[in-house]
Amino acid sequence: MKFLLVDNFDSFTYNIVHYFEKIGVQVDVVTNKSVDVNKLSGYNAVVLSPGPGLPSQAGELMRVIANSIELGLPILGICLGMQALAEFEGSELYNQQAVKHGVGQRITVHKKNSKLYSKLPTSFTVGLYHSWAVKLRKDSVFEPTAFSEEGVLMSFEDEKRKIYAVQYHPESILTENGLEILQNFTNIVTH
Repeated sequence: MKFLLVDNFDSFTYNIVHYFEKIGVQVDVVTNKSVDVNKLSGYNAVVLSPGPGLPSQAGELMRVIANSIELGLPILGICLGMQALAEFEGSELYNQQAVKHGVGQRITVHKKNSKLYSKLPTSFTVGLYHSWAVKLRKDSVFEPTAFSEEGVLMSFEDEKRKIYAVQYHPESILTENGLEILQNFTNIVTH
């Protein structure tokens, strides 16, 4: 099992790598500026890391998404990665009134049969590090799966194409069940 992790220059990137390695996944890390989109077919899945700024400022991130979808590769977007997936399919971002940086907050899973949340409680605490949030368009292909107590979208999925995204950081010490969420994504990739 080999994943490509596109590093959006986030300090948490290697925490994600270590979690996946603990699960038994080999991870290659390339920055969003040096990624070769022609080499994606050598991977079982693509992970889009968190990072500062906006998706439009994140190097080749949108081309990575386009090529991954074209190849039928499973994708996991984390924080900026989720925002990039949302923008890619025509949804919009909005600036939250209160910046969430290093904040633990409870989320509630709304889609009971989401494979990303398999065997997890319907409510748990996650670590947030974001000022922008996603508002899915009405006819979005992405299905909302979890929300914060304030009603902010915390995750979505396109189960058919194996595209999953979380606004929170599963690799953060503030997130309960973070390793299990990444294990669930790995299980989705292998089945």
